[in-house]
Amino acid sequence: MHGNYDGYESPVTLSDIMLKMVMVLFVLWLAAEIMAKKKHEEANIQKKAEFIATAEWNKDRDPNVDCDVDLWARDPDGNTVYFSHKEGTGMNIERDDLGARNDTIVNSSGQMVPNPEDKEYWYLRVIKPGEYSINVHLYGCKYNDVYSSQTRVRNLPVDVELIKLNPRMQIVDRRTVILEKVWDEKTAFNFTLDSMGNVVSVTQIQVKMVETAQTPGGPNSQ
Repeated sequence: MHGNYDGYESPVTLSDIMLKMVMVLFVLWLAAEIMAKKKHEEANIQKKAEFIATAEWNKDRDPNVDCDVDLWARDPDGNTVYFSHKEGTGMNIERDDLGARNDTIVNSSGQMVPNPEDKEYWYLRVIKPGEYSINVHLYGCKYNDVYSSQTRVRNLPVDVELIKLNPRMQIVDRRTVILEKVWDEKTAFNFTLDSMGNVVSVTQIQVKMVETAQTPGGPNSQ
């Protein structure tokens, strides 16, 4: 019989080890959930918009059609956003869709996934009273497996839609714009907002946004 129990330590059991592992995994899971929630909230803040305009082409997924259409937008102050200047004062172009050349996107998990649609988005986040213009521009197309801004492509239909999001979603206008050849530019909408963000008029008066310096193969070409 032992007479001295000083320094006696109970052995570490398997159940103790498993409990500690479960606690560590729970802490890691909780941290991941907090980070995911934070990213989701930041994304919601970034995506908050008052209006959205979309331009979509090749909806029938014709394999012989591979064109790059650009969405351009101008606010009442003359600020313009487009593929190489996506951020403006209270508005932005979401993505420069190049046709089949970039038919993938990064999802919320950071993975590359297929995105077969040919579509660009414009967001208006801050209301300024006055007239806005939404244009589409046929930058280039592929011909005989060669992509060029010189390709002869005629009569490409582009479906353009303007959507008001608040206080409830409603389609303001939608129409199909025919881009007759490469480098053709057409105005889909001119719409005027009042100080409360109400649409007071929608017209289709043609305005030019593509800079004269932006010729095919020029310094701002894609």
